[in-house]
Amino acid sequence: MEELVELMKSRGIKRFVHFHTDHWEPFSSCGGKWGDESSENADLILRFIEETKNHPFFDKMTLFFNYPIKTLTHEEMNEETNDLLYFKPFNDKYWERFEYAIKKVVSDTNHEFQVHIHHEGITTGQYFKWKHLPWQEGFEPEKTNSERFERYVELTLKEFKRELGLDPSNWHFLHGVWALNASDTNVCNVNDEIEILIRNGCVGDFSMPAGRAWVNSSTEQPHTVIPNNVPKGYDTQEAKIKLIGEDISPIENRFLIWNQEIPYSHCSIDVHGNEAINEALNSYSDTLALWINSSPVYGDTAFIKTHAHTMNRIFWHDGANRPYDSPEVLKLFSTLENVCKLASVDFEKWTVSEVIEHLTGFDNSLTSAFSRPLPPYYSRIDLNKEIIPIAEERLERMGETESGLYGYYAHRLKQNDFFDIDDETIMKWIWDNYSKNSKILEIAAGCGQVSFALERSGFGGIEFCEFDSRRVAFSEAIKEGIESNCVIHCCDYRGIDLSQYTLIFVMNAVSSALGVQDYELLSKIITNGTDVVLRYGKYGTDNKIFDKLESDANIHFADINTDKKGGRGIIRYTSKESVGSD
Repeated sequence: MEELVELMKSRGIKRFVHFHTDHWEPFSSCGGKWGDESSENADLILRFIEETKNHPFFDKMTLFFNYPIKTLTHEEMNEETNDLLYFKPFNDKYWERFEYAIKKVVSDTNHEFQVHIHHEGITTGQYFKWKHLPWQEGFEPEKTNSERFERYVELTLKEFKRELGLDPSNWHFLHGVWALNASDTNVCNVNDEIEILIRNGCVGDFSMPAGRAWVNSSTEQPHTVIPNNVPKGYDTQEAKIKLIGEDISPIENRFLIWNQEIPYSHCSIDVHGNEAINEALNSYSDTLALWINSSPVYGDTAFIKTHAHTMNRIFWHDGANRPYDSPEVLKLFSTLENVCKLASVDFEKWTVSEVIEHLTGFDNSLTSAFSRPLPPYYSRIDLNKEIIPIAEERLERMGETESGLYGYYAHRLKQNDFFDIDDETIMKWIWDNYSKNSKILEIAAGCGQVSFALERSGFGGIEFCEFDSRRVAFSEAIKEGIESNCVIHCCDYRGIDLSQYTLIFVMNAVSSALGVQDYELLSKIITNGTDVVLRYGKYGTDNKIFDKLESDANIHFADINTDKKGGRGIIRYTSKESVGSD
């Protein structure tokens, strides 16, 4: 004990922080089965709450939760999935009880939720590959891997935000089977995984040190990297590795990799794990010496990260100890607490979010490096919540027709979602392809939900026009309610100077808003540098305008996506001259 106290004093620290990152997978405790056993899962969660909420050492943990969303089989997929992914929550009679238990973790404990994703079943790998999700002919596996993974992330975050209140602009990740960014191609072939995570608001990964040593970064301290789209790209020269506190100018979007000198065997508390883990736990004095001597220090604060698979069924058999209640673990932490007390060092338990808050306070440049402007997909989640009560109030007060909700929007309100899959597609595409300073006009915008979402995600020059005065009145009510600065035109688009815009798009009413008679106008603005995006064949369009544009020798066109039957969907038209200059 005395040696440990002196070692603690020698490091000059004032605070020793333990944060636990749990691979929290309650549904897997029943072998992934549902029905009666999902109710059993809920019972285990409620037991977990009672056992930990007043625990002396584990009353505050970060639970990296692999949210249980059902993956449809290939035969179940509807046509609009286009061999990407489609998820739906389990809706059997036990789901309500499971959700109740999950929400009790948020309301009744100090634990926080972060994101744990296993995607080896929905992307290609040499070892893991689910036979019930075959690849459709014509798809490029590498590209589709990334698209599937990103869709998985989007849908997971949507559920996390809806159910647990997770901020999609500031979250943290733990990779299933410890294979971040294709560090083990048997499991993960997504070379741009970090780039996708950054794009979707993730700040850092907490997978390391891992139980599969070959995936670990060679930098055995917490550090930041920039995306590098090659296998294990976080561990290359191109990643521009910087330790916390090192100069990272010019500031780029960076990604945190938490690693530490303390190896996996000495920071895991999986008491039914391998022999090395058990030996480390039993040799607690040596393990504590390693923790005290090798923990990273920022300011006057030292950190030790541990992990376990707390909800694994092996810990819940009759007579079994959970990792946080095993005699070896309790001895380890009670001794650490006493060492800190004797060394006049504060011993504290933090969440991952609190760790990040400390790091950004220690190194102010990290705040900018971790800034995550979100794609419109996430902006629209909150926006939809704001639009619905506005729509409901107008509908009740004015009726369906006069409120502007008649037809399409009455249907969207019944669906409790003002955004359809085409809306999400065009928002994401604009985000990926245009500067936030671009001047953009949406024609025949209806109530303007897409334009409002683009503005909410950071686009500054958004305008839209709509001829129907009742739709415009609805959009004006939304604009006021959400405090938008979008410019709304109540007019035929032909009364607007179209040449002033970087991009013009029409999604919902090509048949009524545009026709073959508009070819000359459109071809002129396209060849002069304005991009035009049209939704093919929707609402009875005869498609002649598309044929005319695509036969023009000065116009380049490209399909952005396909429709649910594999036909043409959203199409971009731009000048061949501008394409050639790219």
